[in-house]
Amino acid sequence: MNKLFTQFVEFSEKHNLLHGIQNVVVCVSGGVDSMVMLSLLLVLREKCNINLVASHFNHKLRGVLADEDEQLVIDYCKGNNVKLYRKQLDVRKYAKSNNISLEMAGRKLRYNFYQEIASQLNNSVIATGHTLDDHAETVLLRIFKGTGLQGLEGIPIKRDNIIRPIRFARKSDLYSYAREHNIPFSEDHTNYEENCQRNVIRNSIIPRIIENINPGLVESVANMSQILSEVNEFVTEMVKKALNEVVLEETPCQIILEISRLKNYFINVEKEVLRQCVFRIKKEFKPIGFKTMNNLISLINSNETGKLLRLSGDLYANIDRGRLILSSKEFNDWCEIIVKPGKTYKTKSFVFSSEVLPVTEYTKQPNRSNVEFIDLDKTSGNMKLRRWGLGDRIKPLGFEHSKKLSDLFVDLKVPRIRKDRVPILVCNDEIIWVCGLKLSYLFKISSKTTSILKLSYEEI
Repeated sequence: MNKLFTQFVEFSEKHNLLHGIQNVVVCVSGGVDSMVMLSLLLVLREKCNINLVASHFNHKLRGVLADEDEQLVIDYCKGNNVKLYRKQLDVRKYAKSNNISLEMAGRKLRYNFYQEIASQLNNSVIATGHTLDDHAETVLLRIFKGTGLQGLEGIPIKRDNIIRPIRFARKSDLYSYAREHNIPFSEDHTNYEENCQRNVIRNSIIPRIIENINPGLVESVANMSQILSEVNEFVTEMVKKALNEVVLEETPCQIILEISRLKNYFINVEKEVLRQCVFRIKKEFKPIGFKTMNNLISLINSNETGKLLRLSGDLYANIDRGRLILSSKEFNDWCEIIVKPGKTYKTKSFVFSSEVLPVTEYTKQPNRSNVEFIDLDKTSGNMKLRRWGLGDRIKPLGFEHSKKLSDLFVDLKVPRIRKDRVPILVCNDEIIWVCGLKLSYLFKISSKTTSILKLSYEEI
């Protein structure tokens, strides 16, 4: 039995890549890596009860050469009785319209395609043809560009439903296997163009290090990443524990953490907690860079209420009475809204609605901070939503005298980042409702009320 196939089987068994799997979506570009991977899986198909389907994505970047690659894959799959799914998309156009790199656009569209196929198959995995050389290139590229512990793990052997069954193999061994078994493959000449960072690593830096410093560089990088992966397993468990302890409140666009509890953990755990919280709020957000992370740690260490740090775009960090608030809500998504009874108004940060009710349909409701009922006739129909300002006062229900909104926010322990966004419903210059917080007694329902307005407010 061929040495490469033996290694392939042992690697798959060691990492439990195919145990209990019924269907494998094999990603085949036509290059030597994916063609050899498909060939190895075909041999395994004869020995195990697995079904193979192939997938080929044409990026429309290399003209006739890309079409030739596609035809090569079509012919090989047809000759080996493998069902093939194909897709062609203009990656360059997609990258331009979404303001992302060609590499990122290609990856996103490819993997969306693979996942579409996998979702149609029971108990399936997606197999990609990443090699040990690809793994080493990725680690080195991340070192040169700057990365953290997780980045140094390189290309994972298995993540979710994606497996890399030839990540143990050297590229040179795949070429030898392809020649020995007459496996057709294409050469992508863009892999030799020096305008790509990965190509510089692959074609210039790694060969020079192998020649002058360490002949076993690729294996050394793989060993290092394995050690770091084992370390990261421990850190990951600590991060899970920390997240359960320090996160006080979480919504789709805001997370509040207890600073004193967060500071009980080692700095690397603290930083990973912050990274994960940012990811939960903004999944498309680029990972926090070294400088930004240090600025965030400095903000936390200051523990100074009112301090604000913009992380990126509309993502902010804010300190409020021993709590760190991470929020993606924009500050200026609205300014002033004229309110007409019976209408609904939606911004990026809240939904406000009102409903006119006859007094006969009104029954006293249990206390709900986001719903209030007022006497419509007392509003004269002139209402608007605006932000609060210095000097604003309200005559709160249950209080004898008016109160400054700034004092009300302090009493109710409203974080600064929230109070700047809470809409204020006013009639002329009189505050009706600090939405979700306090109603004015001037507009309360009485025995003389003939028409009622139901007010609803919900943060997004």
